[in-house]
Amino acid sequence: MASDETSTAESSELTDGAEDQRLMVGVQWVFPDTRGRRVTWLTGKAQVVGRDSTCETVLTGDQISRRHAELRRTGPVCVVRDLDSKNGVFVNAEQVTSAAFVPGDVVRVGDWVGVAVEATLSERLEIDELGPGLLGGVALRRVLAQARSAAGSLLPVTLVGETGTGKERVAHALHEWSGRAGPLLAVNCASYSETLAAAQLFGHRKGAFTGADTSSPGHVRAADGGTLFLDEIAELPLSVQAQLLRVIEQGEVLPVGETKVEHVDVRFVCATQAPLESLVAEARFRADLRARLEGVRLTLPPLRERRADIPFLSERMLGQYSGGSPPRLDARLIEALCMRAWPLNVRELDLLMRRFLALFPEEKELKLAKVSGALDAPAGVPTTGDAKGRRRRPADEAQLQQLDAALERSNGNLTKAAAEVGITRAKAYRLLNAKPPR
Repeated sequence: MASDETSTAESSELTDGAEDQRLMVGVQWVFPDTRGRRVTWLTGKAQVVGRDSTCETVLTGDQISRRHAELRRTGPVCVVRDLDSKNGVFVNAEQVTSAAFVPGDVVRVGDWVGVAVEATLSERLEIDELGPGLLGGVALRRVLAQARSAAGSLLPVTLVGETGTGKERVAHALHEWSGRAGPLLAVNCASYSETLAAAQLFGHRKGAFTGADTSSPGHVRAADGGTLFLDEIAELPLSVQAQLLRVIEQGEVLPVGETKVEHVDVRFVCATQAPLESLVAEARFRADLRARLEGVRLTLPPLRERRADIPFLSERMLGQYSGGSPPRLDARLIEALCMRAWPLNVRELDLLMRRFLALFPEEKELKLAKVSGALDAPAGVPTTGDAKGRRRRPADEAQLQQLDAALERSNGNLTKAAAEVGITRAKAYRLLNAKPPR
């Protein structure tokens, strides 16, 4: 029997200290307790969930049967089975009597919603505030642990992530954790004009060019002693990239129109949606500048890979925008939110929560049937159907082909194949699960 907070199997498998670092699959129950403090770890022994106190994971509520469902892992296969419950078991919103699932899938029993996760027993899965303005669970916690370790060094940091994944907030956290006395200055390189980029970044003296009516320190000197966050670094003109390289290598800047360099102490953090090596291959970015900027590279996970965080983020956003009396969300709506692709990530979720409040200002509980029309989101990534009728992105199609080839080369070793393709084992599981039959 589990405690009210966290479920662990009654098995020596989970108490042996050596097992703490082994990757395991569990179901993290993220609604109605959106902090995700209950986790059912899967072992060879059946783990029963229900409201009875004898269950390995106790889930309370009138929608939960005494012994509602059992979960079990046999080798790489994870299975959930309905134990003749009153309100059913659902995997990715489809009712099942027994079904296999993989990390990332959404499991609903009654009015409890869980997300299958892959983690070690030593990792903390609880969803919380992990840094200034940074809310999330294990996926984000892993990235921020690296960020904290790197913060105190002088190494430049490159943040890679899709739009809306929180790159600027991570930059703020890096600066705060660094303890640097100077300011954090954030600039978007896409806003630099082609002709004035050097002057805007490195400064200029009065009269250096037409329109230079006053001198300007530029963004690099303005961030002296602190951190300069260069968002959309890929948009920086190639001619200016060469000058930035010298600033990073030598710690000195030459303003436009000046003949004497000035020494600066600046920590550089840059952000890009595409990995810099791909931009180098397209001749859009200097290879030597990439080598200097990637002292540490942190890849921020998209929201679709942080499904367990979505109920918590949704509640926080509703509370923030409603003035403290947010409407409740029902289990089916939470299930639907967890399964969305979120091409614009947290920014899109934020917009959707504000849309709910605007369109349903008097509702005390938001139900899927009521708000389904408002779920239409901005156009996202083009997709194709998979074997289960779900939608798969073209990028996934390409990775699946690469994974098949890698599995053949590694004699079926999924860990090695995933590493070769450059994806996580959880992503590899999802790709294979969605593979159409031959």
